[in-house]
Amino acid sequence: MLEEFAEKIVKLQVKYPKAVLLVILFVTLLLIPGIIKVKIEPSLEKVLPEDLPVIKTMNDMRTQFGADMVYVVLEPDYAADIREPKILKYID
Repeated sequence: MLEEFAEKIVKLQVKYPKAVLLVILFVTLLLIPGIIKVKIEPSLEKVLPEDLPVIKTMNDMRTQFGADMVYVVLEPDYAADIREPKILKYID
């Protein structure tokens, strides 16, 4: 059903490319006033309520350690590396 619908849309786009572009342009122009009002807030603490336990813990950690940055150190396991010739031979 979805494939049939997609095929119909493709055929419509191929048959009337200028009309499709005009419709897309018209819809885009209609959406511009709303797009201007969209605000993005990347900070979770400003979006979530402050009384959540997770936010309280994050604030406590920030107070104790002075920052909320998290550093993750990864140690590669070279013995299990997929590019290891022994493992490639085993897979083959």
